[in-house]
Amino acid sequence: MEPPAHRRHSRFPRSTHFSRQSFDTRSLDDHWEDRSSRPKSMSDFQSLLDASASVNGNGHPRKKSSISLAQGLMMTTESPRSYSLPDESSVANPAPQDGPWSQNLFYAYAQKSDFAQSAPYILTFASARTADEWWSLVQREYPESTRPGPQLFILKGDDMQEQIQDNPKFYDLRNSWFYTPSESSTAPIPLQDYHGHPVTAPPPPKPEPETPAPDSKTPFDFHALETTLSQMTALITQNTESIHALSVAQSTGLQTMQDINESTSTQIKALADNQASLQSLVSQNATQHLALSNHSFSAQSSISDILSSNAAHIAALAEGQSRLVETCTDLMRGVERIGSGLEKVGERVDKVGEKVEGREKGLWEEKSMASAAQEVE
Repeated sequence: MEPPAHRRHSRFPRSTHFSRQSFDTRSLDDHWEDRSSRPKSMSDFQSLLDASASVNGNGHPRKKSSISLAQGLMMTTESPRSYSLPDESSVANPAPQDGPWSQNLFYAYAQKSDFAQSAPYILTFASARTADEWWSLVQREYPESTRPGPQLFILKGDDMQEQIQDNPKFYDLRNSWFYTPSESSTAPIPLQDYHGHPVTAPPPPKPEPETPAPDSKTPFDFHALETTLSQMTALITQNTESIHALSVAQSTGLQTMQDINESTSTQIKALADNQASLQSLVSQNATQHLALSNHSFSAQSSISDILSSNAAHIAALAEGQSRLVETCTDLMRGVERIGSGLEKVGERVDKVGEKVEGREKGLWEEKSMASAAQEVE
């Protein structure tokens, strides 16, 4: 069954302007070969360095020259960089002694063996010969360092670069090299061999033209050309239909996104209005709460004043009551004193009455005796 038109894969580049000369003539095998040739581990990178070092030797040259050293050194986050130092007997690729030296700048990477997880440093030399002299001094002063490839140095220690710069043995080369820390934005260094020459793949051998037999003439195959043109026309038509379908889908998607944006804008506006109303209600509530707090404070102050006044009145009433009790006590004492005085007066009156009665009785007796005497006479 033939797949639908919108799912067909075309070898034409996606662009707004289409021409017959813009399609890609490479096959899928070439694309897979480009992807499979990229290094993904330290062993692949070692093979890459071996291939680059064997260009001037007897080995086979590399097939792809577009692979950079930075791609070999950049390890993925899924597989951490961890490798072991090679033995002294297996120091890879000693520098060849024959061949001319390039006078161009020579670039290399310097990796710390004790800190394999850290990013490598970029070494820049005035020339490949300077790099070779520098490496000879490093081998004499720091034997644990290794050089697996022409552009990779493995240095032992954390601050090996500072130690090398401070070492007086390297004083003559102080102005011929320097190092910089590599970053993700730094461009990869160019591929070079031990002598500083750029590493490029040799041109493919030209195919020898086949000489036709002198007696037989090969006629031009117009039928094959028509077939090829028909296939190209069909591919162009399919690609045009796919582009049209993609354009329609894109237009539909844009319209849907516009509708969603309008709906979202409406909802956001409604939310903003609701938030403004809520903010207004909160402000009113805060104002009313402040007024209620002020009124409550005033009422509480008034109640406190009234309670203070009542307490003062109660204290005055208590003081008046105590004075009234004292007055009543003094009055009772006065009444008692008056009663005692009245009793004394009564006693005196009784005594006076008795005296008056005695005088009256004596006068009566005198009068009786006088009257009796008169009668006697």
